[in-house]
Amino acid sequence: MSGYYAVLGPVLTVFLVIGVGFAMRRFHVLSREADRTIFRLVVNLLYPCLIIDSMVGNPALHQASISLLAPVLCMASILIGIGVGWQFSRLAGLKFNIERRTFAATTGINNYSFFAVPVLFALFDPQTVGVCFAFNMGSELSMWTIIALLISGGSLAESWRKVINGPLIAIILGLVLNLFPVREHTPAFLWTTIGMFGKCAIPFGLMIVGASFSDFTVNGVRELLECKRVGVMALLSRGLVMPLILIAAAKFLPVPLMLKQVLVVQAAMPAATFPVAMVQHYGGHMPTALRVVLTSTIAGLITIPLWIHFGLKWIG
Repeated sequence: MSGYYAVLGPVLTVFLVIGVGFAMRRFHVLSREADRTIFRLVVNLLYPCLIIDSMVGNPALHQASISLLAPVLCMASILIGIGVGWQFSRLAGLKFNIERRTFAATTGINNYSFFAVPVLFALFDPQTVGVCFAFNMGSELSMWTIIALLISGGSLAESWRKVINGPLIAIILGLVLNLFPVREHTPAFLWTTIGMFGKCAIPFGLMIVGASFSDFTVNGVRELLECKRVGVMALLSRGLVMPLILIAAAKFLPVPLMLKQVLVVQAAMPAATFPVAMVQHYGGHMPTALRVVLTSTIAGLITIPLWIHFGLKWIG
C-alpha cells in the first residue's frame, strides 16, 4: 500500500491547490477580472519557462523514439478518446449533433498539463517531465485543430491561428535547444531565473482552474444533477475505458520506459477543463461540457491515484 499512498499524495496536493483557488474566488480575493491577466502570464511566461527548464539538457529527448514518437502517440490517444466519447454520447441519451460533438470533444482530451505535470514531478525525475512536454505537443496541436473543429463543426481557419501559442513554441524551442550543449555554455543564473519562473506555473495554473470550478458550480451542480446519465457515461468513457486502453498501450507498445510512465499518468487524468471555454467560444453545448468536466474531475480524486498505482505496477 505504500506505493499507492506515494501516488495519492501528489494527487491530493493538486486538488488542494485547486481548492485554494476555489476558495479565493468565493472569498473575492481572486476576481474574474484578474483571470485573463494571470492566465496570459501563465501561458506566455511561466509555463514556457517550466517547459524550457525541463527539456533543455534532457538526454532522454535525444532519442528519436521519444521526441518524435511522443506527440504522435499523444494525438493518436486523443483520436481514440474522441471515438470512444462519440460512442458513449449515444448511450448518454444525447440526440442532437451539437451535444454529441461536445461530449466527444470534452471526453476526448484529458487534463494533460496542470493535472499531469505536478504528479509527474512528484513521482519521477525531471527527465520524465521533459518527455511529458514532448508528449503534450500532440495535445497542443490537437486542442486547436481536432477539438476546436469538433466543437464548432466548422472551419479550422480560426483555430489554426491559435495553434502557435506560448507552450507550443516553448516545446519546439526546447527540442531544438536540447540538440546543443546550451546549459553548459550559458550562465547558471539564467537557468536559475528560468527555473524560478517555471516553479510558479503549476500553482498559478491550478488556482485558475479552481477559480473556474467555482464559477462552474454556480449553475454547474444544478446542471450535473439534472442529467445524471451524461455524467455517468462521461465517467465510464474518460474514467474507465480510456485508462484501460492507454495503460494497455503503455504495457505492450515497444516504447522507452519514460514514455510508458508518461502514458500511464496521462491515462489517469480527468477531462481537460479548457475545452469548456472553447465550447463557449465556438458555440458548443455548455451543459454537456460542464457535466463531463465536473463529473470526471470530482471522480478523479479517487480514480487518478488508483489508475496510476495500477498502471505503474502493471508496466513493471
